[in-house]
Amino acid sequence: MIYLGGILMVHQLAKLKDRIQISILNQLLSSKIHLCSVKISSSCVKHTHSIKNQLVSYEFNIFLSCTYTFVASNKRHECEKTMTAAANQHPWFGLEQEYTFLDSDGWPYGWPKGGFPRPQGPYYCGVGANEALGRDVVEAHYKACLYAGINISGTNAESMPAQWEFQVGPCEGISAGDQLWTARYLLLRIAEEFGAQVSFDPKPMPGDWNGTGCHANFSTEAMRQPGGIQ
Repeated sequence: MIYLGGILMVHQLAKLKDRIQISILNQLLSSKIHLCSVKISSSCVKHTHSIKNQLVSYEFNIFLSCTYTFVASNKRHECEKTMTAAANQHPWFGLEQEYTFLDSDGWPYGWPKGGFPRPQGPYYCGVGANEALGRDVVEAHYKACLYAGINISGTNAESMPAQWEFQVGPCEGISAGDQLWTARYLLLRIAEEFGAQVSFDPKPMPGDWNGTGCHANFSTEAMRQPGGIQ
């Protein structure tokens, strides 16, 4: 149950209860976060005092009964049930999230405007101003993940310039997905501070440039034992 209380000023007494219900429902349903459908199961309206028979102050207590309906895009709900059923297997996940930095105009970060850098080759795990494009953003993101308690285990420059990867894990069960989503959010927010965009597009640039993905590594407790993967 959800409890709402407060003081309401109205000009008319008629249909006061309906007005309260409609007002609250409109506020809840206009929210951009929809996790439940709302039904008012009971309400109590109490008159406190009147002024010149025109403006009336009412104290109200309203109880809302929420029936949760998970939206189709909420994959976490089903995942949590699966992970709970497999909890005794202690599943571990290691996720390698690749991404590409873009400038504000949508062109890869640090690339010549209207042109292209040297072909792929020296950029993977590269160092130097001409190879590691956007390292300052990467370092800030890595530190933010550590401060946030994300089990981030590494980062590296990828094959295409301005393309990077960070690794989350090993994490057990559904926490792997939760931590990855949080790390993605932190990356987007921190990139803002540098005037950069982040793309998770699987093929951000056409031509002979590597694509982007998220490699997943998995094991159960039995698999981690000697001879467990044979």
